[in-house]
Amino acid sequence: RWQSGEATITFGVELFSWTTQREVPGVGYVTLKLRTSSITSAIFDKKSNVLKIRGFVEVPMDKLDRWYDPFSSPGSPKGYLCLKFQNYAEFTEVVKAVPRLKARVTFQNGTLPVVKQWCKEIKVGTWQSGEATVHFEEDVFSWTTKREVPGLGHITLKMKTSSITSAIFDKRSNVLKVRGVVDVPMDMLDDYYDPFSYPGSPTGYLSLTFTNINNFLEVIRAVPRLKAKTSFESGALGGSSAASRAGGSGALGGS
Repeated sequence: RWQSGEATITFGVELFSWTTQREVPGVGYVTLKLRTSSITSAIFDKKSNVLKIRGFVEVPMDKLDRWYDPFSSPGSPKGYLCLKFQNYAEFTEVVKAVPRLKARVTFQNGTLPVVKQWCKEIKVGTWQSGEATVHFEEDVFSWTTKREVPGLGHITLKMKTSSITSAIFDKRSNVLKVRGVVDVPMDMLDDYYDPFSYPGSPTGYLSLTFTNINNFLEVIRAVPRLKAKTSFESGALGGSSAASRAGGSGALGGS
């Protein structure tokens, strides 16, 4: 949220750098740097020519910590380096020269992208939430359960993308398994879902079955965090296991 002022930026493969036009209190004019290896996501708005980068700017933190926090939650205005280009052509020139930025950037036209995809099966751990349209946004995934949660009915479940630590997409079954934290009523689903269970445990994942791989690719183009954490397999994940079916059809019941 701190305005550094206009400047000529040197865009290198490994480093962005510029000298501030405004003085940093108690420090004066300084040269700020962002190592491209720290870039986790970026969004370029083609309407405003603004690039928002999620990464780590090397700043005198004790002087700017009120305005800049690279570890703030995704979406917080304090968490980004924002660069306003004169036009789109100048930005594309930069992207061509910086592979890391090119791999992380997505595009929008004035608003954050929201991709809606139908998933024919959704499992939270071993509990089957049912088919649903999932809203995939940069910061959060959300959907309304097809099956009722006892005592609560149909509810909207969410996963913040900042919680995603890994994901695997099976190109044969079109199943995405995401390791993260789904915001759920834990006292109702704790027998079926445990995001802190050991890796590989069927209770530790959100599983989404897409109609086809193209639908999934549309999602990862809009969600940089998921794109960065996803690996691909062919057939290893398979469909619902017997254990998963047993868990999904247990005491929680369905409607």
